[in-house]
Amino acid sequence: RKFPFHVPIPKGSKLTGFVMVEQVKSVDYRSRRAKRIERADQDLLLDVLSILDACIYPPERKNIKS
Repeated sequence: RKFPFHVPIPKGSKLTGFVMVEQVKSVDYRSRRAKRIERADQDLLLDVLSILDACIYPPERKNIKS
């Protein structure tokens, strides 16, 4: 089943699965003692950010002048 807000992690990565863009969370990396496994490549980051932008700023809201 395909989800429009899930971006697949590219093959060849140390990780597998998807970035679930609609599940934005704030995480305290220090308190969780999280460690970076690897950096996301530019294409993955651009895909995720473009979907996130569309989720936060839907087209009908982007052109509203305050």
